[in-house]
Amino acid sequence: MLKMCILLTISRVSSPRVRSMRLSPRFAMLAVAATMLSACTTAFSPASISTTVAVTSPPPLEKSLRDGGSSTDLSVIGQPASQFRTLLSVRECAAAKCAAGIAKPTLAVTVQRVSEGQAAIRFSVNGEIGSSQTLKSQTGNAASEVTMSIPSGVTPINDQFAVDRAATIKIGEFRHVALPHGIRAYVCVAIPNAKGVTDGSCDFSRVQMTKGAELGISSL
Repeated sequence: MLKMCILLTISRVSSPRVRSMRLSPRFAMLAVAATMLSACTTAFSPASISTTVAVTSPPPLEKSLRDGGSSTDLSVIGQPASQFRTLLSVRECAAAKCAAGIAKPTLAVTVQRVSEGQAAIRFSVNGEIGSSQTLKSQTGNAASEVTMSIPSGVTPINDQFAVDRAATIKIGEFRHVALPHGIRAYVCVAIPNAKGVTDGSCDFSRVQMTKGAELGISSL
């Protein structure tokens, strides 16, 4: 469709110019063709959206803030954003006995539609917990590898989890999904400007650095 619009514009430009100041049929057709070209270009320009995903685990005894990480990505509406993977330490104590594990979650989000200040999304989180986990990443020609393990002699937590949710959320507001062993996953959608910058409403660092702020986030 875009190619047809371009051909139509070229054929009209090659016609003889009209000297009259009035709008001639040829000029009117040229204007229509230019409008069609603009419309075609707009129709085929993908709309971008900003998504922030985050995941946290309960804080260690010596800390008051939850551990975790987050990632913000620009993607096209209707297409999945880049997946986010990280490592988290998990600890549980009952009757003076404690167990620990390392979680390796993978978070994925797709914004399917945006309308009237709301976004229809699909949000999934899956992962596993064990005594040791390794996270590998590749950026261009550079590869990195990080391994986390629980201390020797500590009872390990071994588990798996998977959640897949479809929901409509308000633009600029975080929502969370509760996972086993106190782990929480979060998602937020923002609309970027022409430079890809948002208003900061999905800045997870503000949530993570404020004690108790995560408890006020509604579930997905």
